[in-house]
Amino acid sequence: MRAPGVPMLPVVAGSAETKKQILLYTIILVPLTFVPYALGIVGIGYALAALLLGAAFLVCAVRVWRADDAVVERPPSRCSPTRSSTSSSCSR
Repeated sequence: MRAPGVPMLPVVAGSAETKKQILLYTIILVPLTFVPYALGIVGIGYALAALLLGAAFLVCAVRVWRADDAVVERPPSRCSPTRSSTSSSCSR
């Protein structure tokens, strides 16, 4: 299968700009999740879930924004297809 050749934001704009946009879009998105509650479409359970999950999402976005690039670019996981298939910790 051939790669589509569509560049991703970190390649085009760099890591700093990508992290800034992650934070900006998260700040815009989280308040918008309360619109269904404000319109009376959903109940208090949705509003509480939106509050808790939105706060967690915002915390993660701030961590990415503040992190060094070396921390953001993690190595492959234990079971990554790019690692050796001889790894005994992966269940296949």
